[in-house]
Amino acid sequence: MKAVILTGSDRTNLHPITKHLPNAYIPLINRPLIEHTVRYLYRSGVKEVMVCLNNKAIPPVEQIETSNIKVYYHFEKYPRGTAGCLKDCEGFFDDEAFIVLDGHLFLGLDLSELIRFHMKKGADATIVLKESDDSSRIIEDIEVTKDHLINNITIRHPSKDTRKRGNTTGIYIFNHKVIDYIESNSYFDIKEQLLPRLQNDGLSLYAYETDGYCREVDTFKDYFDVTRDILHGNVNGVPLGKEILDGIWIGEGVHLSKKANLLGPVIIGNHCKIEDHAQIIGPSVIGDNCCISKNSLVRESILWDNSTIAMGARVEYSVIGKKCTIPPEKRIQRSVIIDNDLTVGDINVMPDLEIQRINRSALSFFFSGVRYKGYNVIKKGMDITLSLLGLALLSPLFLVIGIVVKMDSKGPVFFRQIRCGEGGREFKMLKFRTMVRNAERLQHQMFHKKDVDGPVFKMTNDPRVTRVGRILRNSSLDEIPQLINVLKGEMSLVGPRPLARVEMKFSQIWRDIRLKVKPGITGLWQVSGRGDAPFHDWIKYDTLYVKNQSLWLDIKILVRTLWVVLKRVGAY
Repeated sequence: MKAVILTGSDRTNLHPITKHLPNAYIPLINRPLIEHTVRYLYRSGVKEVMVCLNNKAIPPVEQIETSNIKVYYHFEKYPRGTAGCLKDCEGFFDDEAFIVLDGHLFLGLDLSELIRFHMKKGADATIVLKESDDSSRIIEDIEVTKDHLINNITIRHPSKDTRKRGNTTGIYIFNHKVIDYIESNSYFDIKEQLLPRLQNDGLSLYAYETDGYCREVDTFKDYFDVTRDILHGNVNGVPLGKEILDGIWIGEGVHLSKKANLLGPVIIGNHCKIEDHAQIIGPSVIGDNCCISKNSLVRESILWDNSTIAMGARVEYSVIGKKCTIPPEKRIQRSVIIDNDLTVGDINVMPDLEIQRINRSALSFFFSGVRYKGYNVIKKGMDITLSLLGLALLSPLFLVIGIVVKMDSKGPVFFRQIRCGEGGREFKMLKFRTMVRNAERLQHQMFHKKDVDGPVFKMTNDPRVTRVGRILRNSSLDEIPQLINVLKGEMSLVGPRPLARVEMKFSQIWRDIRLKVKPGITGLWQVSGRGDAPFHDWIKYDTLYVKNQSLWLDIKILVRTLWVVLKRVGAY
């Protein structure tokens, strides 16, 4: 079999150490995570691998030992989704079954057993689940029978974010004909779109349950846990280097003082210098070309390449980024240290848990926080001032629009709908009503006729839109009441558009990133094509805005919004 490793998603739980590095390339036991995956696939009999990366990622090919297995790369020009990548790589596959792996996984299970299971069952698709004692159950809304056949797939998205993550692992085997069920040139997800389509069309889907080692490296807790499991010998097949003492492994060219104190498990990379009376307490990993100075301490931490722990410094339960230096006598605990200052966008997407500080130095961390708080104060002041001014100036127009909406069709003047705000908090978004009263019920009957891809419903000539409603939509005047939402603090003038949770179902990562900030009346996507833009552009622009948020960007979006509204770009 051939295999595909999917690494293209913009995950942020390991930010900022992955700001310029795909998650799949973070060092794990001093080797990129993806190299462990490639080695694992080779041991399982796979000879050719396709690695899917987003277009901005530059794979450090020279860091991956590929002498025994052919590794190819596919770069996404735009977000394609987990299944969309498979369609793009269609020429890579033979007419045989192939393996698909989430690139953020660290694996130790027996892949040959999975392959035999798939062949024996004659499955069109096999989904790997973690083992459970129940013979019939629903796991992430995947209904499994006693003989492992998948009877039904239902993806549910309740109004509150209580959806189970389930026991799926991110490992699949697909027969080649599955590719024909994936849409071209649009965003397409395996779990949300492909699997339900295969099940609805009568293909045979099976669930393979395993108790083998399978762990996603998606958070700092995952990163530490997987590192500990490897160093404690809970995972087989991972090369650790030369073992000089019980639980102490070193690379080439290491200068290790006889007066240093090491308590394993500890792995030390190539060309490191461990000076007199330095202490390293495991489980710890020291990267290549690191220096642990006299009287310093490293306890249960991970150091990336070219890091220095100066004399008397103490590092405990932390990740020290590449080329970082911890000053003399400095004490670092439960922190992630990086070598660059933080922008507003960096702070937006930083994880809320499992980390206490992220700082280049105490001074730069202070200024990063001041800059972030200052931006939010100015942005809030601008929202309040402009929304008050807008409501005052447009109040006569409010009255006129209200009257004509009421005269044109039966129903309320305003349309209220539950949308997700910052952090997933729900609120009632206001718009002037532009459709007939039973529009939401009629939408289910017309969903297959929509003119855009993705989960959001849009039609160029939507029959539910009233005569006045079409004028309001074309001129974007239906959005004016959202100034009230801005004044209440539920929205901002600029930000990702507020959506219902069901409308964000195709990409959990996109959903999580866009909910880091307040939704806006206008945003980067709106001034870049709006309704005319494909769904993958929506994902791209929302992510780009959150990661690069600044006052200057907000001002440019507001100015461009006036031009877009006047030209009626993508308004329907």
